[in-house]
Amino acid sequence: MTYVSLDDNNTIEAWRALLKKENIPWRSLSAPKGYEELRDDFHIAGPCIMMISPHMRVKKVYVDNVDDVSKIERLIRN
Repeated sequence: MTYVSLDDNNTIEAWRALLKKENIPWRSLSAPKGYEELRDDFHIAGPCIMMISPHMRVKKVYVDNVDDVSKIERLIRN
């Protein structure tokens, strides 16, 4: 799993602190300058998880949607 943050320069330090505090085990990258392009290309309208299969199928899950987060948790467990 790779985590890509779209935090801007104003929040990047808080993001780094969160990674350290929570001891995030997976690869975590930041793309603060590419936010607008990524947002437009992937039609991102808020905090979300983008799951991309090896066949490049994309599933977008908004983290503020409890049902969507439950789906992600089930997928990760299997």
